[in-house]
Amino acid sequence: MDLPLTTDTMTRTTPDLPRYSRRWDADTASLPETRNAIADLLARVRPAPAARAVQDAQLVASELVTNALKHAPGPFTLHMEVVPDPPALRISVTDSSPRPPRHRPADPALAMAPP
Repeated sequence: MDLPLTTDTMTRTTPDLPRYSRRWDADTASLPETRNAIADLLARVRPAPAARAVQDAQLVASELVTNALKHAPGPFTLHMEVVPDPPALRISVTDSSPRPPRHRPADPALAMAPP
């Protein structure tokens, strides 16, 4: 998943775009470590992304890691990288499940829940 970072321009010539990768066993994963890794990675981006973009990225990464913990039998890896054009943070999780993700219909009760 790519999350937009800013409306300002980053160039393709930006050296060493920030990246992060971490592998966990299912029993050692850390959601706080995931959120901190996002904040640390995005702190190196110039121009700095808005605080809301950092919070959104932390939420997305936490959800992806949580899904891997709940549905995969073993280790998984979190990958994050800043991409320059358009400026975004790419977040992905690979896990050890041999089954591909399956699409589930939306739960109408959740759509009706008050904010």
